[in-house]
Amino acid sequence: MLKIKYSLPFSQFKLLLGVITIFSLLIIIELCIPPPVHGQSLNKNKYIFYPETKFAVIADPHVFEVEGNINNPIYLKYGVEDRTLLKLSAVILEKAVDDIIKKDDIDFVILPGDLTDSGDMKSHQVVAEILGKFKKTGIQVYIIPGNHDGFKTKDYDINKISREIVTPEEFTKIYNDCGYSSAIYKDNKSLSYVAEPVKGLWLLMVDSCIYNSPDNYRVCNGRLRTSTLVWIDDILKKAKEQNKAVIGSLHHSLLEHYKGHQRFFSNYIVDDFEELSNQFAAQNIKVVFTGHHHAQDIVKKEFENNKFIYDIETSSLIGYPNAYRMIQINKNNEMEIRSEYIRELTSFKENFSSYTKNYVRVKVKQVAEDKIKKFYLSLHDLDKISDKAADAMIAHYQGNEKIPDTLKIKNLDLWSIFIYGFYKNLLTSLYEDPPPADLNIKIDLRTGSWSNLD
Repeated sequence: MLKIKYSLPFSQFKLLLGVITIFSLLIIIELCIPPPVHGQSLNKNKYIFYPETKFAVIADPHVFEVEGNINNPIYLKYGVEDRTLLKLSAVILEKAVDDIIKKDDIDFVILPGDLTDSGDMKSHQVVAEILGKFKKTGIQVYIIPGNHDGFKTKDYDINKISREIVTPEEFTKIYNDCGYSSAIYKDNKSLSYVAEPVKGLWLLMVDSCIYNSPDNYRVCNGRLRTSTLVWIDDILKKAKEQNKAVIGSLHHSLLEHYKGHQRFFSNYIVDDFEELSNQFAAQNIKVVFTGHHHAQDIVKKEFENNKFIYDIETSSLIGYPNAYRMIQINKNNEMEIRSEYIRELTSFKENFSSYTKNYVRVKVKQVAEDKIKKFYLSLHDLDKISDKAADAMIAHYQGNEKIPDTLKIKNLDLWSIFIYGFYKNLLTSLYEDPPPADLNIKIDLRTGSWSNLD
């Protein structure tokens, strides 16, 4: 009994001495070896300065060439208000181009997709001709496709569409002078490419569209192919090796712009956006320019190791608030972002801005009604709830949203109150826009901090 009682503590004591000895040796070894990993990590996180430049961003002009095409089934399916804007679509784009050309020292212009409304050859040729004005004045143009820009699919039927829808190869030929001829790198599996409009600055123009769907030739959703992700990873490694700052652009959102973005409007944000945004930020892409959702909205996301990324979305040129962006990177490595607007057209007698605001509001209200009418609400309640939805979306499209005093709706019946409760959170999130501000801000590209411009 005594042997058992005293032999156990002694064995534990020997074990403890062994652990202490090994631990001490590990500490001594670590102190004696220089820390190369720490030095490498500092090198990995070195800051690459952005060159000074000025450029513009035009999103979603949705040009539809109407002349000689009034019997097109695509055209006929639109309502009167839609057709009015389609007839003006080329004029609106040309107005934006002319306004930008009048600015001082513009180096280049980015267009992140939906250049046309139906992806047909004639409309693309009209867009290319209008954008050709930039080249004549020495301003470079860089475009990528959006979901409305094509392309031929397995079920493509010329008899139903009555227009020739472009192929990817035709797209690059039409827009050869809009990025593809000057690309320094191209992805063989998509229409993505890299250009260097200003020495030291790379534009990563990312094709996020889905082709060859058996259901539709213009799929709303977006994603990046695995092969394109591998290509992007290689491009960003090259950029780092060559000390090139990188700005990205894709048609679909890279970040959620409000709570519920993915849940309610998943087709407007690229698949695997959380992983992609993390990857982009980790590889020193600090800003991406997007479109697709037709809102004048900016959002920022922060990651570990002081990494961050801004998703700067620009509204549709053809839809309210008819905005485009003017960007300047100054000598202090600050990006100044300003919103400019198409307020009037000489060929349009009405108040253009009011017209497009009313047009968009009616369309949003119709969409909201279609979504909730399946719950068999009374016409009165359906009208009131869809009104609130239209107001919230218009505020989001405009940017710098201000939440109303109340989102309550009076005199709803009990069933409608129950149904409205599910949608009220989405409307609240549209108003409670996360920082930063959406219209005119300055971003410190080194720290990620932002401030309002005067």
